[in-house]
Amino acid sequence: MPSLIAYADLHFIFMSPEMEGHGFPSKVYTIMACAKPLIVCSGENTPIYRFLDKLACSYLIAEKNLECKVDKIVALLKSITKENLGLKGQSGFQEIVGRYSNHAVTQQYVDLANKLVDNG
Repeated sequence: MPSLIAYADLHFIFMSPEMEGHGFPSKVYTIMACAKPLIVCSGENTPIYRFLDKLACSYLIAEKNLECKVDKIVALLKSITKENLGLKGQSGFQEIVGRYSNHAVTQQYVDLANKLVDNG
């Protein structure tokens, strides 16, 4: 799967209004780990939007009106440069390395264990 993800310059995730409250697409992490940016169409109050909104690795579109949503996507695709894609991809990759890599997650467990031992 990472080979397929790495092949694309940009990934799209479209969340239908009916699915917006039903989870978080796990492929987001894989896409970010492959240093690829995302275009995400989703409501502002969804887990994926809230997660990506504070990161510089995606283009978020929260329009509810289909015509406006399409217009925003078209304008975005016309304005994107290869450099912008690379910067956004690297931003996502750095987030994964910093917070979700084996080393980072192991360190979180060590910190938690130390905190429990110190408070116990």
